[in-house]
Parts: sequence; structure tokens; C-alpha cells
Amino acid sequence: MIQKQTREAAGEFAHLLRRLSPETMKFFSAVADRTLLESQDIFYSTVADFFLKLGSSQRPLFLVIDDIQWLDEGSRKVLARFSGAIERSNLLILCSARSDRDNADALARFATDLASSLGARLPIRSLSETETAQVVSQQLGEWVIDANFSQQIYRKSNGSPLAIGVYVRAMLDSGFLRPHWRRWQVDWTGIEQLNLPTDVVQLILRRIGLLSDSCKSILRTAAMIGTHFSIPLLARASDAASAEALQSRLEEAVLANLLEAEGRGQFSFVHDRVLEALASELTETEQRRIHQNIAEALEQDQASDDANPIFTLARHYGLGEWSKDPARLVRANTLAGLKSLETFANEEAYAFFDTALKASEEQLKKVDLQLLNSMAISCVNTGRVTEAISYFEKALLVCDAPLARAQIRTRITRIH
Repeated sequence: MIQKQTREAAGEFAHLLRRLSPETMKFFSAVADRTLLESQDIFYSTVADFFLKLGSSQRPLFLVIDDIQWLDEGSRKVLARFSGAIERSNLLILCSARSDRDNADALARFATDLASSLGARLPIRSLSETETAQVVSQQLGEWVIDANFSQQIYRKSNGSPLAIGVYVRAMLDSGFLRPHWRRWQVDWTGIEQLNLPTDVVQLILRRIGLLSDSCKSILRTAAMIGTHFSIPLLARASDAASAEALQSRLEEAVLANLLEAEGRGQFSFVHDRVLEALASELTETEQRRIHQNIAEALEQDQASDDANPIFTLARHYGLGEWSKDPARLVRANTLAGLKSLETFANEEAYAFFDTALKASEEQLKKVDLQLLNSMAISCVNTGRVTEAISYFEKALLVCDAPLARAQIRTRITRIH
């Protein structure tokens, strides 16, 4: 029933929706692919219409979008096309975002784009003292705990669920909180002397500091891979002696509540703040070395579980050591840029092409004609008109074929 409804919602534009994600590519695998002659506006409208049609009176659709402060331009344009139509549909969208100062501009832009579609904004408040006590109780089990302890945790954490867990763990690690005859015994003198920072990242760093050196080294590499990672990829990227040795180091991090085991050799960090803490311990040179190792390991990984291996590979090469293998760096980012253009992810395409061009100029001392043309097109699509003309003019300098030169001049004329 659901598959039939999905195909009906796609209608004659299934060939466009194939390119939306790896999952839709698989779902619409029987649909013939076509060269995209449609404009990006048609693509954005098609995606929005697809989700609107998926919701029906019999099967309403609930769409959850996490971390909207990181939405790309294309995703925002798709959401903007829901404006005015959501109220007449059976689609409900729930978005979440960070509300800190660093993300204020992104949230304001999102609110402006979807002003007519926003039904309600629900700020998530900090936990109350009572709720903090409940979280502490859940973490420590059914054993009795002094109410004053929960009050201390509430004052130190300011009601942040992540901070509550970090503080409780820090006090367990220090030995000032320990089990005793089905009760939790608190060493108040020790806790008062325990100088814990108020910054969650610093608290996580303290917990990381208690790990073995081999475990910390592995975790830093894992943090450069991302929130989710697999043992085979991590083993190749870190030159681990064996998967078994790597497993034991990761289990140490699981016991420290920094990682979660997802089964079948897959792990994930419990929070993105853990990645930030691990990354802060690395210099830029160390980060580049690790990203380079990850990129090289990804090229060896023919059975990668990554849904977007092309983009992941380009990202790691772009963050890696440019001088080590610039040709692969340029090729990976050019391919990722072209794939981004196919799905009208124009800002992403621009970023990939920009990396490829800079590496070509700095490392290879030459620039490919196709790369210049592709970069110019991404500039046109993102409204960077002056840059687009500049790149087309650079393309003319390296182009000898009369027909190709005529095509470039035609594009410049169209821009003007």
C-alpha cells in the first residue's frame, strides 16, 4: 500500500525524484533515468509536491527535519514551496535546531523563508529541578540517592540533559559517588573540592582524559570520520593492528559513555559535542593528516556502507593534505560537484568546484576546461554573476576548439 502510494505521488516526475537521495534512487530503480533538461525550480517544486501528495486523509505524513540550522540552500527552497499548501494537506513537518548565538542567523533566515507556513515555535526550556532529579534517578537506577545531590547537579548543569549526564559520570569517575547497600553514597567534602567546569565540552574533555592513550588516539580518528563509523574503515584509516584490538579500544569508549555500539561493527558518538571535544585536541596539521588517511581508506573500501561515498570522499580529500595526491583530490571534488549539479545542490557544487580549482591552481599548476565551465555554471545557479563571467573568461583562455569557444561566449552573452 505504501509503495503504491509513493509511486502515485511521484507520478510522471519519478525520474527527477530518483536523484533526491540514494534511497529514492533504489526505490525508483525501474524508472528510466533521463538527462535533466528541467530547471532547478521544477526540481524543487517536484520534491515539495511529492511530499504533499504522500500525505493523505488515510495516511497523514509526519516529516521530521533535525538541525535545520545546517540546511543547504536547495532544502530551504524545497521547504519554501510548502508555503500556503501545508494547511490544505495532511503533512506535518517538525523541525529542530540549536538556538545558540552561532546559529541565530541561520534560524532567522529559515523563519523568514517559511514565515507563512510556520504553525508554532516551541522553545525547549531547560529541565526543572524535579525533572533533573528524575533524569539523575534514571541514570543511577532504583537505588536511593540524597535529594541534595540532585539539587547540586541541577545547579551545575542549568537543566541541560547532556550536562546532567556528564556531571553524574564525572562524579562516578572521581569516586565521590559510589554504591553502598542499595543506596548511593555521596562524599560531600570531595564533591565540594571537585573543580568541574561549567562548559559541557570541557567536561567531556575531562572524561576523554581518563581513557587510555590508545583509545584516545582511535577516537580522534573516528571523530574525523563523523558521527557514525565502521570498524573496517576506522582500522584502515588508523593503521590499527587488528579489528579485535580496535574493538577492545572502542568498548572502553562505550563504557565511558562516549560511543554507542550499533551492531555489525558499527558505532556512533553519543552527541556531536563529543566530536567537537575530540577535534579540539588536534592541530590543523594533525586533522589534515587524518582526513587524508580516511580518504585513502575510503578508496580502498569497495563495500562501503556510506550512502553518499562520492561526496564523503571529496570532503575528506578536501580537508586532507593537498600536496600528497592533488590529482585524486581534484578528481574527487570535480565528480562530487558534477553530481551536486545534477540534483540542483548548487551551493554544494560551488564548494566542491572551488576546492578542485584551488587545488588545481596551487598543486597542479593548471586548470581543466570542464572544471572552469562547471564552476561558472554553479556560479550562475547561485547568483554569483560576476564570478561566473570571470570563470567563463578563464575558460576562453584555455579553450582552442572554435565550437566550444562559441558556446562559452553564448553563455556569457546570456548572463549579460
